[in-house]
Amino acid sequence: MPVTKLMERSTAEIVILLISSVVVVILILATVGVLLVELIHPDRDTDAVLSMLFDIVKVLVGAIIGYAAGRAQGDIQASRSHPST
Repeated sequence: MPVTKLMERSTAEIVILLISSVVVVILILATVGVLLVELIHPDRDTDAVLSMLFDIVKVLVGAIIGYAAGRAQGDIQASRSHPST
């Protein structure tokens, strides 16, 4: 990402990008760990771990959709209060 694009973003956007990136890396590592456990010890039950991972993904997707909807609503309200002439 070029520095100019990063400088154009708000602090909230940067924080959300950082937190999302950390969570995605953790989810990838956890999924790889579960896959390794399944390969090395196929008799182990990993259903609970997989269920938790899917729950985390669902919460993240919901949070991102909520954030995007909030931004869109703010942009719509801003454009209505300041119509371009």
